[in-house]
Amino acid sequence: MKKQRLNISKLGFLLSVIGSAVGLGGIWGFPTQMYNHHGAFLIPFLICMVICAIPVLFIEMTIGNKYRKNHIEFFSDVGGKKGAFFSWLHSTTVILLITYYSVLVGWTLINIIIIFTSNLNKGSYFYHNILQQTNDQDISDLNSLGKLNWMILLATIGVWIILGIILLGGVEKGIEKANKIMIPFLFLMIIILAIYTSTLSGAKLGLNVMFDLDAKELLNPGLWKNAFGQSFFMLSTCTGTIYIYAAHDPEKQDSTNQAFVVAFVTIVIGILTTIIFFNSIGAIAQNQGKTDIKYVFQAGPALIFQVIPQLFAIINNQIPILGNILAILFFVTLFFAGMSSLIGQVESMVNGLEYEINLKRKQVLAISLLGAMAVSLLFTFSN
Repeated sequence: MKKQRLNISKLGFLLSVIGSAVGLGGIWGFPTQMYNHHGAFLIPFLICMVICAIPVLFIEMTIGNKYRKNHIEFFSDVGGKKGAFFSWLHSTTVILLITYYSVLVGWTLINIIIIFTSNLNKGSYFYHNILQQTNDQDISDLNSLGKLNWMILLATIGVWIILGIILLGGVEKGIEKANKIMIPFLFLMIIILAIYTSTLSGAKLGLNVMFDLDAKELLNPGLWKNAFGQSFFMLSTCTGTIYIYAAHDPEKQDSTNQAFVVAFVTIVIGILTTIIFFNSIGAIAQNQGKTDIKYVFQAGPALIFQVIPQLFAIINNQIPILGNILAILFFVTLFFAGMSSLIGQVESMVNGLEYEINLKRKQVLAISLLGAMAVSLLFTFSN
């Protein structure tokens, strides 16, 4: 006999979906894409949101809410063995993706701890002293992985332990309660930081670049590819998470309105974070006596971890300790965002095993978390 699902509140559902959606996709990925393509990125991104990502979000919400099933149960019923294979493969792929994602969340923990380090404001400090990167080329064999980075290893293990504690409470007791705390805090901190960084000297320089529109860039196929990927990534669609949360949402909900609310909040958070990001780069560029922010930082996955510490170092020079306080608030915010996404994505596998295979939740968590954590350790090497 299959386990019965308990409902979460409507607010709990919206906050959980927003938390899963915005995550590092909105706060880490979106500013990076904007840095690469500037204002031209907004046009294909919004088009992709409207014609593709939001409709898919609506469909997943509707299916989960109407049939009260996660993606594995639904596709198994509709497609039989082939549907079951597809859905399990889907969840396995998501689990493999978050093995790297969990390491990124671990980076935020490290920044919270070492934010008082005076050398953190140096552009290469994060790459060389924290990541300890010695090779920026593609990894060709195990020997080129580099040395095991113990700092990142411990931070990653810490992320998985926190994740396990939250997931142990299930969708109703763990995920809903965690997101009711994390998401309002996340939104409040982003608004505060967006307003504050806009007052910094040099912020206008960054914003001019952010909204700079090069029409020729719209002819770049890579721009549209990145926009489509970012739109789906930011709404957490095609991961199985939305089906699960919708199955716990009170029955007969208006999925159309809910989908637009989630999309609107996610886009607003992404844009506000990007404003913080470009304000910061503009302030740093002016502090260095540069008029073009393109030559301040090199784009990459650790871009935001280079920019933000340097910004707060500048603030510290103006008002001692304030920069440290704001930095802690920012990285706690980034940590909450990352955790909210990890929770939803891991739940896509856990929920399937719990309800479809009918295993106890503790057993499922032990299997899923230990397996995923073991794979994630590959990303804790220096290269």
